[in-house]
Amino acid sequence: MNASSLEIWGTDKIDYDKLADKDYWLDSLSLRTGHIKGLDPTYPIPERTFKDDWQYLGYHSIPVYTNQSDIRALAANGAEYDMPIEAEPVRYIRIFVRAITLGMREDNYFSMGELTFFGDNTVPQD
Repeated sequence: MNASSLEIWGTDKIDYDKLADKDYWLDSLSLRTGHIKGLDPTYPIPERTFKDDWQYLGYHSIPVYTNQSDIRALAANGAEYDMPIEAEPVRYIRIFVRAITLGMREDNYFSMGELTFFGDNTVPQD
């Protein structure tokens, strides 16, 4: 099943001291909807999570077609997601699939054929 809606978060640096802190990395929507295997949906969300340190890069979705020619065109051409123009440069991203073509299921399997990032080369590099 293909990801049809997703949210993206990004940052330019990772706090390695937080890598083992599983609660810090929790996504509240994934938890509350029962999509984190092994955790009760009522598990408490900590006061501070990665969302307090990372920047939100938006909710992105593609149209879900029923017409075969539209489906083939989307498969051949893919979809583009515009990032906020005011977003700071990021090196790391987290993608949360919010919907798949046939609806979300508890096992939440999804696929992406390719994920490519591009932009102009005028962004200063450290």
